[in-house]
Amino acid sequence: MSYDSIEQSPAQSQPFELYQFVIAGQTFFFTSADQPIVYLGQTYTPSTIRRTEMEHSNEVVFRGKSKFMFRRKSQIAQLLIPYLTPTPMFVTVFAGTTATRKW
Repeated sequence: MSYDSIEQSPAQSQPFELYQFVIAGQTFFFTSADQPIVYLGQTYTPSTIRRTEMEHSNEVVFRGKSKFMFRRKSQIAQLLIPYLTPTPMFVTVFAGTTATRKW
């Protein structure tokens, strides 16, 4: 079953995203879900994160671009407010759904 078919199923599934941010030697795990999610041994904590659509390309050496918006008091925003870090930020986004069935 595809992600899209689950998302549109009558089981009232709720899509979520998992975000792994690696910056300046630190790793942060957040989710757009309203409850913490454990995936691959890591706990992703709920956070208000908005992002633009990812850019895609068939080029071999292409880095996708997307803008992420955080609340000012988030851990990542606090790292970036004083100055940009000298190292790049790497982001991995996982998408999934949770089915909430009403019996």
